[in-house]
Amino acid sequence: MNSLLKCFFMALSLSLFLTLMNSNTYVVYAQENESSSSYDDDDDDIPERLRFYKEQYEETYNYTFEIVWSAIKQAIEDNDCLLEQESSPRQVEGLYRGVMKSNMCVFVESSDSTVRLLHHYSYHVPTIYGAKWINGRIQYKFNIREQEDGSCKIVLKTEMSGFEDKVTSQVHFWKSNGLLEMAILERIKNILEEQN
Repeated sequence: MNSLLKCFFMALSLSLFLTLMNSNTYVVYAQENESSSSYDDDDDDIPERLRFYKEQYEETYNYTFEIVWSAIKQAIEDNDCLLEQESSPRQVEGLYRGVMKSNMCVFVESSDSTVRLLHHYSYHVPTIYGAKWINGRIQYKFNIREQEDGSCKIVLKTEMSGFEDKVTSQVHFWKSNGLLEMAILERIKNILEEQN
């Protein structure tokens, strides 16, 4: 019986030893020596032209609805754009809401730098081999809401497009990379600060 117990414990010890040897204990030591990367280090991998990309842009201003509404309208007009849609502000539960949409604002047209500027302001320009881009346009869509504290929140969404003349002879739509959105939001902020 004693020899049977010795064999059992010896087999158990051997199986534990083999299990420990086959386990990946070395990875723990390797991980301790690696430097941990922060989120700031990951930002270095993002191309400069894509740093401001978002699906939508939100800003809150400590101004009344009427002041923000007129500042947005002025910023659109300062970009040499026309208003396509300007819904009359309406009250919902005692707070004003409204939508303002620009026409397609042309930011480049029939120049040698059309392709360069399309790539500079775009998240991803459609790939069309042999394409000849005639223009680049962006449309701003503002959703403006008065907040309970008297401030005003805006949500900005955009759509970018361009006309390709040589291969497809069509207008193509795609996403902006955020640079033009940041520029118009900065213009709105400057208009609001100038008014006070």
